[in-house]
Amino acid sequence: MTSRRDRLALATAAGSAIAFLALAAAFWIGSHSNVAHLHAPSWTRLGEAAGWHVLPFLMLVVVLALALTGRWRAARLVLVSVAGAGVLQYIARIVLQAVGANAGGGRLSDFPSGHTTVAAALAGALAVVVWLETGRRSIRVLAVVLAAAAVVLIGWARVAIGAHSPLDVLGGVALGVCWLSVCVLVVPPDREVVVTRRQVLWLALAGGSGGFVFLAALYSRTPLSVADADAASWVARHLPDWADSVGKVASDVGSWSAWAVAVGVPLALLALRRLRDAVWAAVTLAGIHVLTAVLKDAFDRPRPHAGSAIPLPGSPSFPSGHASGAVVTFGVLAALAAERWPRGAPVWWTLAALLALAIGTSRVVLDVHYVTDVLAGWCLGVAWLAAALLVRDRLAASGADRRVGERR
Repeated sequence: MTSRRDRLALATAAGSAIAFLALAAAFWIGSHSNVAHLHAPSWTRLGEAAGWHVLPFLMLVVVLALALTGRWRAARLVLVSVAGAGVLQYIARIVLQAVGANAGGGRLSDFPSGHTTVAAALAGALAVVVWLETGRRSIRVLAVVLAAAAVVLIGWARVAIGAHSPLDVLGGVALGVCWLSVCVLVVPPDREVVVTRRQVLWLALAGGSGGFVFLAALYSRTPLSVADADAASWVARHLPDWADSVGKVASDVGSWSAWAVAVGVPLALLALRRLRDAVWAAVTLAGIHVLTAVLKDAFDRPRPHAGSAIPLPGSPSFPSGHASGAVVTFGVLAALAAERWPRGAPVWWTLAALLALAIGTSRVVLDVHYVTDVLAGWCLGVAWLAAALLVRDRLAASGADRRVGERR
C-alpha cells in the first residue's frame, strides 16, 4: 500500500516536472525572440562561491559524515540526488542547445541553472534526512526553512552577478526538486530497497537504450559535435607516446578477445553438453557485432581526422564496435562465471566493467573514435546484454516450470 509520504513525493515530482517543462518551453520561446534576458545588478560573489568548486566538495563531506555515523541509506540518498541532478541539468542544456534554444549564447544553453539545480537537490536531501532523523516539529521546520533559504540565496546570487536569468534559476529549482522527489521514492533513506535481478536488467535495458537514442539524435549537433571535435584535437596534440602504446594494447585485447570468446565459449558449452547455453551465448555474442555493423552503415559517420595513432579503420565511426563488443563479450563471461561461482559475482562483474571501460577508452586515446561513439557503444552493449540476460532468465524459468509439470 502506498504511504502518505510516497504519495506526497510522487505529487511533488509530477508537479515540479510540469513546472520545469513549462519553464523550458518559455525559455525556448524567449530564445527565438528579440527580447534580451534581463539580469539584476551585481551585488555579491556568492553566486560564484556556490559553484562547482564548493557544492561537490560539500556533497562529499556530507556523504562521508553520514557514512561514518552509520547512516548509509541517508548517504546514498544525498549522493544519488546531487550527482543525478548535476547530470540531468547538463543533459537538459544539451537538448535545449540542440533544438536551437539560446543558439547565440555559447556552446551550452543557459537553462536550467546548474547551481540552483544541484543546490536544490543537496539542500532538499539534507532537509529530508533531518526530517526523518528527528521527531521534533521545530527542528523539521527549521531544516526546511534553511534549505529553502539557501536555494533562494544562491539563485538570487546567480541572477545578481548576471550569470543567469530568473527563468534559468526557476528551471533549475524545478528540476532539482523533481529529481529529489524521484530519489526519495526510489532510494528512501528510512527503509531498505529490495531490488531484484529482473528490475536491474530492465533498468539497464531502458537506460542503455535511452542513452543510445539520446547520443544518436544529438551527436551531430551543437554542443556534442563541438565537444567531440575539441576532444579529438586535444588527444592528438597532448597525449604522450606511452598513452598511445597502452591504448594499442587495450584495443588489441578488445579485438582478439571478441572473436576468441565468440568462438570459444559456445564450443566449450557444447562440449559440456549445454546446448541451450551454447546457442544463447552464440546469438548474444554474434548479435552485437551484427547490430553494431548495421547501425554503423545507417549512421555512416566519418572517423576523426585529428591525427590518429594507428591507421583509421575503413568502417564508419558511430557507434564504436570495440566499446559495444567489449561490454557484451565480458558481460557474457561474467554472467556465466557468476552462475558457476556465485560468491565471486561482484568480482566477475567488476572485472568485466573495467575491461570494457579500458577498451572503449583506448579507442578515444588512439583517436579512431569520437567520445560520443564510445559512449553510444557502451550504451548499446549494455542494452543488448540486458535484453539477452532477460531472455535467458525467461527461458530458464519456463524450463523449470516445464520440469515441475512433468514431475506432477
